[in-house]
Amino acid sequence: MKPIIIYFSSLFFICQTYTSFGQTIRDVLQELPLIYTPELTNTAKDSLLKFGSYIIITDRNDVGTAKYTNEGETEKYIRLVWSWTPQNCFMVIELRMFKKINGDILVVYSRYAGSQALYGQRELRAFDFIDNKLTDNIEVKLPMTLDAKEYFKKDIPDSLLKYFADELNLSCNLDPEGNDGIEYIALTQRTSMMDWMNLNPIIFVWNGESFKKSIK
Repeated sequence: MKPIIIYFSSLFFICQTYTSFGQTIRDVLQELPLIYTPELTNTAKDSLLKFGSYIIITDRNDVGTAKYTNEGETEKYIRLVWSWTPQNCFMVIELRMFKKINGDILVVYSRYAGSQALYGQRELRAFDFIDNKLTDNIEVKLPMTLDAKEYFKKDIPDSLLKYFADELNLSCNLDPEGNDGIEYIALTQRTSMMDWMNLNPIIFVWNGESFKKSIK
């Protein structure tokens, strides 16, 4: 009977492995509660994923158009952009799957929003994704934003740091090139600020259990 026991044990392992790798970012998006994708119902999500964009029909359509656009997607990552015209407003939502050491899936959700002139990171949180269900993960710690001084050179005077800090456009990139992690980005439209900016990428790298800060 031993070969039979080994056979079923191996088959169970194969099924577990297939289930873990069979989940995609589209499965995550469909399970994401509406509060994280305002006005984008599951039916709207289906349309967005099929056609690449979705126009939201509301009582505000007489003064402008709100639209979601799928601006980039892989099996483990997606970037959705909400825009409102003719107003110069936007919101970027990113989702990314990270594999844990034990084989489970961690999902990170990011949202930043504002206008082209001034925007900021609004939310950054982690979920566990098990059996196609999302649950809050309170163990993985991620700062939504960093201290302003992280984005500037070390020798910047305190007076300039305080002055420039309020004018930073802050966001997170969940799919930095060549890195399994999260990049914290600060941009500015003020040219006088550029001489003091720290241009080295600030990335929190995923090691299978937590995100660790790495400055290149």
